[in-house]
Amino acid sequence: MPGFAATLSEEDRWDIVNYLRALSRIFDARLLGTMIMPASPDIGAPVFSYFAYDGSSGNLKDFRLQKNVLLVLFSWPQSQQRLSQLKETYENFSFTHNTEIMAVPMEALNEQELMDIAHSVPFPVVTEGWQEISKSYLLYCRNRTVPDLLGKGMTPGHLEFLIDRFGYLRARWVAQFDGFGWLNVGVLTQQLEQLNQENQIMPPPVDHVHWGGVKTKF
Repeated sequence: MPGFAATLSEEDRWDIVNYLRALSRIFDARLLGTMIMPASPDIGAPVFSYFAYDGSSGNLKDFRLQKNVLLVLFSWPQSQQRLSQLKETYENFSFTHNTEIMAVPMEALNEQELMDIAHSVPFPVVTEGWQEISKSYLLYCRNRTVPDLLGKGMTPGHLEFLIDRFGYLRARWVAQFDGFGWLNVGVLTQQLEQLNQENQIMPPPVDHVHWGGVKTKF
C-alpha cells in the first residue's frame, strides 16, 4: 500500500481512522428500534455543536446529566405535520418528561422556509452545523428489516433519535420503515418515562477527535 503522508494531513488521517472505528458502532445501531432496551446503554451519540435560528447555540454534551434529547431530522414540507405534533407536546416533554427537542433539517432551506418553520415551533431549529449532524446521524439509520437504508432512493425523509441524559443513543424511529411508531405520542412518552427512571449505568461516552465535523465515541 503506498504512503499517503504527502497527500493526507494529520487531521485527515484521524478522520479516516475514526470513520473506520465508527463503522462498528453504526453496525450495532441496526438493533435500535422505537422501544428502548432497559438498562442497556451501548451506542454513544455522536457529539456536535450547533447554532439555531432562534439565536441559541451549544453542544450536545450540554444536556448530559440534565435532559434527554429527542433529535429530529426532518424534510420540508414533508415533516410539517410531525413538527406540528411535536409543538403540541413540547411543553409536556420539556417540563414533565425532562426532554429537549431539537430539529435538524436534512436539506438546505431558504430564509423564508427557515423563518416559517422556526416561527411555528417552540424548540430549536438548527441552521449551522445541520449538514454534518444529518450526515453523521444518517449513518445510524440502518435497521434489521431494511439492511441498506443508504442505498439509492432509500434515504429516509424523516427520522428521530432518542438520546438519554448520559449521552447514549437509546431508540430510533425511521418514519419510512418503522410504521406508525412515535406518531403515537403515548408510545414515545412511555420511553421517556422509562429513561427517567434509570440511574446512570455507564459513564458518559468518551469523545475523540472530530470526524466530518461531528465528534465520535469509541
